[in-house]
Amino acid sequence: MAISETSLSRLIKFWILLIFQIPSILCSIFVLYHMFISKTYRRTLANHVIIAMLIISLLSVTIDLSLTLNYLREGIVKPQSVSFCYFWMYIDYSLYANGMLLTTWASFERHILVFALQYFRSSYKIIFVHYLPIIICLIYPFIFYIYTIYFYSCKNNILNFHIILCGSPCFKRESYILNWYDMLMHSVLPCTFIVTFSLALLIRVIKQKRRLQQKLFSWKKQRRMIIQLLSIACLYIIMNIPLFIIIFIQQCCLKTFAIAEHDLYLFYLYYFLLIFLPFVCLGSLDNLREKFKKFKYCFRENSRQVPIVNYQRTLYQQAMSMAVMK
Repeated sequence: MAISETSLSRLIKFWILLIFQIPSILCSIFVLYHMFISKTYRRTLANHVIIAMLIISLLSVTIDLSLTLNYLREGIVKPQSVSFCYFWMYIDYSLYANGMLLTTWASFERHILVFALQYFRSSYKIIFVHYLPIIICLIYPFIFYIYTIYFYSCKNNILNFHIILCGSPCFKRESYILNWYDMLMHSVLPCTFIVTFSLALLIRVIKQKRRLQQKLFSWKKQRRMIIQLLSIACLYIIMNIPLFIIIFIQQCCLKTFAIAEHDLYLFYLYYFLLIFLPFVCLGSLDNLREKFKKFKYCFRENSRQVPIVNYQRTLYQQAMSMAVMK
C-alpha cells in the first residue's frame, strides 16, 4: 500500500531542501574551484578522494535533488514514463553507492597517508593502490545498477508515480540475494567500515602522539587531514544510522516497521548528507578568509562590468538609430 502525505508536508520539505540546495551548490563549486586551481591541493593524495566525493555530491544535489524537489512541488512524478523512473532510480542508487564506497576507501586510505606515506613513493603503488580504488568506487556502482535496474528481468514491474523514485527497483522485491547484496555492500558494510576505520584512526593518532611525545609525529601537519575525515565520517554515520536500523528491522523481523516514518521523513536525510558535505570540506581549505575576499572581489568586478557593457550597447543602438533616421 502506497504511503501518502499531505500537500503541506511536501511544501515544507520542498522549501527546506530548496533553501539549502543553492548554498550547497555554490559551496561545492567554490571548494572544487580552489582545489583544482591550486597545485598543492591537486598533488596532495589525500585530496583526490575528497574531490571525487565533492563531484558526486554536486551531481546528486543538482540532478537527483532537483528531481525530488519537482516531485515535492507537483505531488506526483513528472513526466510519468517508465524510462524517466528508471533514470531517476539509476542516478539515485548509483550516486548514493558512489558516496558510500568513496568514504569507506577514504577512511581506510587515511591510515596509510598518516602513518605510512612512504608507501606511495613509487608510481606503481600510487596507480594501483591510490588511483585504482577510487576509479573502481566510481565505475562499479553504475555497472551494477545498470544491470539490476535496466536489464534485470522482473515478473511484476510495478511503478507508482505517486511516491518518490516511483517506488523501489523491482530487483529489491523479487531477488532476495540481490536485495541483500545491495543493502550489505552499498549501505551496511560501508557504514560499518567507516565507523571502524575512523575510530581506529583516532585511537592510533592518540597513541602515536603520546608514545612519540610529538617528536617524530607531526600532529599539526596531519591534524587538518584527520579532522576532515572524521567530520565526513560522522556526517555519513549520523545521516545513515537511522535508515539502516529501520531497513534492517524491516528485512529481518517486521516488514511494516516504521514504513511511514521512513518514506515521509528519514528518506530525506540522505539529501542533507550531500548538502552539508561541501561545508565540511570547506574547513580544509587554507587561508579561507583570503579566498572569500578574492571571490567577492571577482564577483563585484564582474557585476560592475555588466552595467558598463549594457550602457555601451545602449549608446551603440542609439547611434545606429540616429544614423538610420538621417
